[in-house]
Parts: sequence; structure tokens; C-alpha cells
Amino acid sequence: MGNFINFSELYNSGGSFSKQEVIQNGTTTTVYGGYAPRAEAVPDTDNCPNWLIRRLVVTESGSVQNIECTWARGSWTNRATLNYSYMKP
Repeated sequence: MGNFINFSELYNSGGSFSKQEVIQNGTTTTVYGGYAPRAEAVPDTDNCPNWLIRRLVVTESGSVQNIECTWARGSWTNRATLNYSYMKP
């Protein structure tokens, strides 16, 4: 995992997820964290449709950081295109 731009992002990235990904794009950082649908990692685990995935979007504007936390169910492979909501599915 790369460097964190702030302590809020580090804290909110979680530590118990099966997988995490941090994407930085200018003043916006997106942090994906997913709970795997099975205990063992078999070759097709990332494509299983039952991942519980959290997406944090950290937007920095001057000295203010806005953090949006949303959730979705789907495959880890499709995490960027899932439909996210504020409640855990």
C-alpha cells in the first residue's frame, strides 16, 4: 500500500479487510476495502459476486477533508463500477 496523504485516510482505510486498494487522483483519494466471500483464496476469489466492499472517497479542499463512506456487494474485480450506497447491503 502506498503512502497516505493524511491521518484521516490512514485511519479510515481499515485493517481487517481481505484486500485494499488506494487510488490517488489530484486532491481526491479513493480507498477500497473488501471482505472476501470465502476463507481461502482460490484462483477465482476476486470474481465471486459476494464481496462486501467499502469505498471511501477523501476529497481535500484547503484545510478541509471530506470523507464519504459507501458500501456495495459484488466482485472485487468490478469494485470500481458497482452501485454504492450509504447503508451496508
